[in-house]
Amino acid sequence: SFFSCHLIYFLYNCYCIKKDFNENKRIIIDDIEFIGSTLWTNFLAHGQEYYLASKEFIQKHWTPENAFIIENNQKINLTVDFAEQKSNIALNYLENKLNYKHNGKRVVISHFPPTKLSTELAYINDKLNSYWINDFDYLFKDISLWIHGHIHQSKNYIHPSGTHVVCNPRGNLKKIMNNSFDPNLIIEI
Repeated sequence: SFFSCHLIYFLYNCYCIKKDFNENKRIIIDDIEFIGSTLWTNFLAHGQEYYLASKEFIQKHWTPENAFIIENNQKINLTVDFAEQKSNIALNYLENKLNYKHNGKRVVISHFPPTKLSTELAYINDKLNSYWINDFDYLFKDISLWIHGHIHQSKNYIHPSGTHVVCNPRGNLKKIMNNSFDPNLIIEI
């Protein structure tokens, strides 16, 4: 099957919004299982030093004016505790769904990257990586394609598990556009 990344996001979001989407949902289209989750960052995934640096960054930069979500028609300010709680929920959800055997192909869509392999080259040793990137390589089993966002550089590679990993962000319209964004990207699943 051929799907563009935009079509996958569109189908997933339309279905989930119609079904009172919060997050952590699964749909099947033409025997292809789509599993979606924000997959919030697990700040401890990179170790205590990275956790402390990310926590300090968040406490300084996440304010009620710029760091919040709307959930059940309520504004919720983002905090480290909130993000960690959401990360645990997302991780449990994905572990549960990925342990279930699906006879067709499987696509996972997440906002946060699931693996350090998606780290942008300029940030390989950055202390804030636990804010940007997860380290959940053990989740990669029987997945045909994993699409993620959150970083500002395109990624298109094969994970050691054999999973095709793609990130194709357009960029931040107010700051920097991604020069490697491919508006015509088509992926065969």
